[in-house]
Order: sequence, then structure tokens, then C-alpha cells
Amino acid sequence: MGAPEAEGSLTGRVNKKLVRVEVDGSAALQAGAKLTSHGAEAGEVTSSVVSPRTGKVVALAYVRSQFAEAGSVLEAGEAAAVVT
Repeated sequence: MGAPEAEGSLTGRVNKKLVRVEVDGSAALQAGAKLTSHGAEAGEVTSSVVSPRTGKVVALAYVRSQFAEAGSVLEAGEAAAVVT
């Protein structure tokens, strides 16, 4: 008996990337908060804090590859979120 075959391909392209995001606002986002781009789902926040050094909200998020480039502008609810 062998191990069951893995579903999917290990040679496929990466669909999501972990990126740093700066968010307009004064309160940290909750883990699981959705990020969008023009209404389309772009990703999800894994963690966020208010930086004591800059006073800005910074977050880590998994975003779809097409939104992962530095400078990409996303939305976190009503707030703008920029991939850095």
C-alpha cells in the first residue's frame, strides 16, 4: 500500500503571496479581514498592528499574485491599503 496521491500539481504557479500592506486608518485590522480591488476579492489579512515607529497600520496578508506587486492599491473595507 502506498500513500494516496496528492490532488493538484506541485509544479503549478503560485496563486497567492504573503505581502506587507500599509492601511489608511488608526485601528489595526482583524485577522481574516478581506482585501478587495474594485470590488473583486484580492486577499485576506493574516495579522496587523499599529506601528509604534510610524503610527501607521501595517498588515501581513495573503493576496492573489496579480495584486502582490509593490504599489498595488487595494481596499480594506472603506480604507485604502497599499502593498509595500
